[in-house]
Amino acid sequence: MPLLVTSNLLAVILLVILGLSGLVSTFRWVGVTYTHRRRIAVFKLPSDKVKDLKSVLNSVGGQFTLEVAVSQLGKAKSFYLTLPVKRAKEVAAKFDAEKAEDYELYYPGGAVVGAYAVHEGSPLKFNINAIDFSEINEIGEGAVVQVVVSKKTRKGFVVNLRTLISAPSSYQAKEIFSRIKTSLPGAKLREVKSGEFVDSVNKRLFDDKEAVTLSL
Repeated sequence: MPLLVTSNLLAVILLVILGLSGLVSTFRWVGVTYTHRRRIAVFKLPSDKVKDLKSVLNSVGGQFTLEVAVSQLGKAKSFYLTLPVKRAKEVAAKFDAEKAEDYELYYPGGAVVGAYAVHEGSPLKFNINAIDFSEINEIGEGAVVQVVVSKKTRKGFVVNLRTLISAPSSYQAKEIFSRIKTSLPGAKLREVKSGEFVDSVNKRLFDDKEAVTLSL
C-alpha cells in the first residue's frame, strides 16, 4: 500500500509539473505575440491617398507594411498601414490617416489559401488599386494583399508581396484567389500551405526567402 501511494503521488507531481510547463509555454507565447502587436500601430488610409503605390512607398520610408484588405464581415475594400509605434504620428500626419483596430480576416473554422510573389529576374510592377476582390461575399469571406517593405535600393523596394484568403470552404477561397491572381499580372504567385506563412502574414514579418524587388 505505501508503494502504491508513493507511485500515485509521483504521478500527480509529474502531471502538475507537465501542466505548469505547458502553462508557462502558453504564457510565453501569448506574451511574445502581445508584445509584438503592441510595438506596431495600425492605420486606415483614405483611399484617395493610395492612388499611386510608388508615392506611398517613397513617402513612408523605412520598414513598414501596406495592405489592401476586405474583412470577413463586409465587402468594402480598405487600405491599412502598419509601422513601428515610434514612427506612427509622423507618418500618419502625411496621409491624414486614422488609427484603427486590426480587421477580422478569418472565418471561424473555414479554409485558408495563401501565396507569395516569387522573384523572376526583372523588378515587379502592379497596380494596388486594380486588385479584384469582387468574388468576396459580404459575410464569411475575407482577403488581404500585403506588401511588407524591408528597404529601398537602386533598383527599387525590397518587399514581400503576399495574399491570404479566408472562406467557409476551400473551393470558395480558391475562387477568390483566382480573381486576385488575375488582377496581379506582373506577379508570379506561389501557393503555400503553412502555419508559419499565416503567422508571418498576421505579424507582418519580412521573410528573406520571399524577397522580391518592387519597381520604382
